[in-house]
Amino acid sequence: MKVMQALYALKQSEVSNYYGGLEYITEVFTPDLNANEVQDVKKLEANKKLASTYYEEYFLSGKKDYQDEVPEIVNAVNQAIADQDKKTGKDKKHFGKLLMNEVDRIYDLYLLLLRLPVDLSDFSDQQKIKTRNILAGNSILNLIAANKELNARSAWDHSALSTIYKLMKEDKDLAEPKPKTLEEEQKIVSQIYKIVLKDKDLMSFFEDRDLNWAENRSIVKNLVLKTIKAIEEKDTSLNLLALSTNWEEDKDFFKELYDKTIAGDKELEQVVTEKVKNWDIERVAVLDRVILKLAISEMMNFSSIPVKVTINEYIELSKLYSTPKSKQFINGILDSASVELLKSGRIRKSGRGLIDNK
Repeated sequence: MKVMQALYALKQSEVSNYYGGLEYITEVFTPDLNANEVQDVKKLEANKKLASTYYEEYFLSGKKDYQDEVPEIVNAVNQAIADQDKKTGKDKKHFGKLLMNEVDRIYDLYLLLLRLPVDLSDFSDQQKIKTRNILAGNSILNLIAANKELNARSAWDHSALSTIYKLMKEDKDLAEPKPKTLEEEQKIVSQIYKIVLKDKDLMSFFEDRDLNWAENRSIVKNLVLKTIKAIEEKDTSLNLLALSTNWEEDKDFFKELYDKTIAGDKELEQVVTEKVKNWDIERVAVLDRVILKLAISEMMNFSSIPVKVTINEYIELSKLYSTPKSKQFINGILDSASVELLKSGRIRKSGRGLIDNK
């Protein structure tokens, strides 16, 4: 999902850079009102149209068929292409870096939420709130407070804590007598997380820290609740969870998938174009094209992932993020492309995935 979002953002920036090139050509051939000599406006307009046409054709075919034109046209088109390539190159690095930052941000929000009960309890004591401190004496707070990684996080601001405390006072599940068992303490803390994560007024607090909070919310929620639920009586420290079993390997996978999809863009575009029957490739939804390229790239570059697994994963992505008809479209294209790529040897599977792809 994160790689898909990064590639979609990159595609949008490429479109912007492309039109930036057309704007540059327009500027080159715009009459200079301050020029000392009279300019041939009709000739400038004709050169602009011709240069724009050559520029557009280059991005369709990759051919530079304008080299025999007048120097003004050649130079304008070459400079527009060079500027577009330079900007897109920077964008590839930028969105690749953002991809990894986005992934790390999920873990940062997980840690921020985990320390919330301690900050809430401290806030209650500091503000001398007349109502009962719901978290007073809760043993889970001791485990959270003792965790060095959580202590190193920035504390929640008073505005957010005040909002959360009001929500807690209004929640019926938090009006019970002081908990006596660990299970009851876990229930109290978990309920606080639930009301915080579902409150619409607090959405902006999280969105300010994560632009993709709508997608990441469920991941963070599951991590936090699993952490609290896993606490046992004998625990003397809080066991933090990883985002996955092999998190460092997963991060390497994200980066490799992003890089290889970009590097193989022309080949992937060709595969998709050949498989889209009765469709103009330019009319296929941009997000669908991104999903198709990403899926085919994964099939071709990661030998241990079964083709069926890849297809199913990207069908699910299309159901969540693309158009209602995308599921059938994505499924059909990937099925057809995978059969042909397997026969040609461009997809090679090994290990456990081999059996799944016969």
